[in-house]
Amino acid sequence: MLRHINRAIGTIVLVALLGVGIINLIVVLGGSFYLSFNLLDGLGSQEAASTIAAIVGVLGLMVVPVALGVVVFGTLRGAERYMLMIKYLGRKLFPLFAMAGVTLCTAMVIIVISVMGGFLSLMSEAAQKLTGDITLRAGLAGFPHYEEIIAELEKQEEVVAATPLIRTFGLLNLQGDVEPVEVMGIQPEGLDAVVGYRGALYWNKQRMQEEREFHSRNESPQGMRDGFERRAEILFNRYDLEKLGMSLETPPQWVIPEKRDDDDESKSDRQEPRHGIVLGIELDNRNRRTKEGTYLLVDNWSLTDEVTLTVMPISDRGTPLDTSVERFNVVNEFKSGLYEIDNNRVYVPFDVLQKMLQMEESKAYDRIDPETLKPIGDPTIIPGRTTEIAIRGAEGIELGELLGIVRSVAGKIQIKHEDTRAIYAMTWRQQHGTLLGAVRNEKRLLTFLFGIISLVAIVMIAVIFCMIVMDKTRDIGTLRAIGASRGGVMSIFLGYGLTVGLIGSGLGLILAASVVLNLNEIHAWLAHGMGVWIFGLLCVVAGLVAGVILGAVFGAIRKQMLIWMLKAGLAFAVIGAIVAVSILMSKTGFSQELNETISVTIWDPRVYFFDRIPTRLDNTEVFLIMTVAVCSSVIGSLIPAMLAGKVDPVRALRYE
Repeated sequence: MLRHINRAIGTIVLVALLGVGIINLIVVLGGSFYLSFNLLDGLGSQEAASTIAAIVGVLGLMVVPVALGVVVFGTLRGAERYMLMIKYLGRKLFPLFAMAGVTLCTAMVIIVISVMGGFLSLMSEAAQKLTGDITLRAGLAGFPHYEEIIAELEKQEEVVAATPLIRTFGLLNLQGDVEPVEVMGIQPEGLDAVVGYRGALYWNKQRMQEEREFHSRNESPQGMRDGFERRAEILFNRYDLEKLGMSLETPPQWVIPEKRDDDDESKSDRQEPRHGIVLGIELDNRNRRTKEGTYLLVDNWSLTDEVTLTVMPISDRGTPLDTSVERFNVVNEFKSGLYEIDNNRVYVPFDVLQKMLQMEESKAYDRIDPETLKPIGDPTIIPGRTTEIAIRGAEGIELGELLGIVRSVAGKIQIKHEDTRAIYAMTWRQQHGTLLGAVRNEKRLLTFLFGIISLVAIVMIAVIFCMIVMDKTRDIGTLRAIGASRGGVMSIFLGYGLTVGLIGSGLGLILAASVVLNLNEIHAWLAHGMGVWIFGLLCVVAGLVAGVILGAVFGAIRKQMLIWMLKAGLAFAVIGAIVAVSILMSKTGFSQELNETISVTIWDPRVYFFDRIPTRLDNTEVFLIMTVAVCSSVIGSLIPAMLAGKVDPVRALRYE
C-alpha cells in the first residue's frame, strides 16, 4: 500500500513539475520572440523591453531547476541510476562528440548575435548623438518663436538642454569639386550640451599624439614625420583646431586679401572677416584612411582651405528665393560614426546660415514714401526662424514621457502665436528608424539562420544516444529484469541529455565569451601577427619530420625504431624552433614582411567605417540561447529514452 501511495505521489509531482517546466519554456520562448520582433519599435519601448526581459529572466531561471527536479525527484529515486548515468558519461567517447556539438552550436549563435548586437548598439549610439533625444521640426521653411520654445523647454525638469538647428541643402565648392551637401547651422556650445558636438570633432591634441605614436610604431619615413610635426606645430600650437571648431571662426591669417573691384587704386586691399566651416571627415575625397582606420594630418589637404557654399533661401510661405553664396575656411572636420552623415554634412554658424537663408529677424512696413521710396510708419517685427530644435532629456527619463512634455510645450506656443506653423516632434529612433530597422532585421535573419544550423545538435544527440541504447541493450534488460520501471530507464537517458546540454552550453558560453571579449585582439593577431607564428610552426614541423625520418633510419639499424623516432623527432623540432628564432632576430624587417604576406583580414578598417569590430554580450540573449541549447539536448535524447523505456527485458537479455 505504501509503495503504491509513494508511486502516486511521485507521479503527481512528476506531472506537476513537467507542466510548470513546459509553461515556463513557452513563456521564455514566446517572451523572447515578442521582445525581439515587437517591443524595440515605437514609443516607450525601453520600459516595455526592460519589464518583459525581467519577467522572462525570472521565469526562465526556473526552467533548469524544474528540469532537474523532473529528472531527479520525479523518476530518479535511486542513487544507482544517477551513478549509472555518470558512468556512461565518463566511459564512452560518443557523449563527448554530442557535448562538443552543443558547445560549438551555442558558441556560434552567441558570437553571431553578439557581433550583430554590438553593430546595432554602435549604430544606435551614433544616431542618437546626431539628433539628441527629441527633435522638433517644421520643414525647410522653418518656424518662428523658437527662442521662446527653448526657454519654456529648459524650464522643465525633464529637459537638460535644447538648441536651435537650421537644416538645408546646398552646393559646396571644395578646390574646384562641387558636391551636394546637407548644411547644418548650429550654435556649437548649445549643440555640445545636447549631443556632445565637441567629442565628434576629429582633429584635437589627443589625435595628434595618437598620430605621433602611429608614425613611430610603423616606422614612417623621416620626411613624413617632419611634415606631420610642421603641420601640428602650425595648426595646434599657433591655432587650436578644437577651439576653432567650437567657435566656427577663421583666424585672420588664413584669409587671403582681395583687391577692390573699382578704379581707385589708392584704396588698400580689403580683408573681410571669414567664418569657419566643419566638414564631414569623408566629404573630402583626398582624405585617406590608414590600415588601422584612422586619418593622418600629414595627408589632410582640406584644413584651412577656402570653400564656397551656395544655398537657396525659402520664404516663410515656402517660395524659393535667389541663391545665396558665402565663403568659409575649413577649421576642423567631424566623425559621427555614420558614413551617410560624414560623407554629406557640413556645420556652419547658426546666425550666418540664418542670414543666408533670409530667416533672421526683420522688419516689415506697410507703407512706402512715394518721394524717397523708403518705408515709413510703424514697422512690424517678423521673428527669426529655425527649422529644428534638438532636445536632450534628463538621465533615466523615458522617450515617451519626454516626447509628451515636448509636444505639450510646443502646442502651447503654437496656440499663443497664430503665425507659428505646424511643428511635429520625433524621437531619435523614429528619425533613424529605416537604418536601424534594416540592421535589426539583419540581426534577426542571421540569428534565425544560425539557429536552424544549430538544430544539428538535436539530431547528433538523438543519433548518438540511439547508438548508446543499442550498445547497452543487455544492461537495460538487466535493469528492467531486477525491477526498474520504464520511467526509471527513460530518466537515465533524459538525465544523460540534460547533463550533456548543461555542460555543453556552459562550455559554449565560456568559448563564446572568450572570443567576443577578445575579438579585436584575435583579429589583430590574424591580420598583423600570424605570419611569424606560421613561419615558426613550419620550421618546427620541418624539423620534426626530418627527425622522424632520420630516427626511423637509425632505429631500423639498431632495432629500436620507435624510441629513435621519438628522440630524433623531438630533438630536431627543438632545432627547428631555434633556427626560426635565429632567422627572425637576425633579419631586420623579415618579421614584418612575414606578417604582411601571411595575414587574414576579415574586418578592414579602411573599408568599414568603424575602427574596431563592435561586440556586445547581452545577458538576456545569452541566457535564452543557453536555455534553448539545454532544451534541445533534452529533446534530442527524448526518442532514444522512449526506445530504451520500451525495451523488453526478455529479448534484451538474449541480445547479442
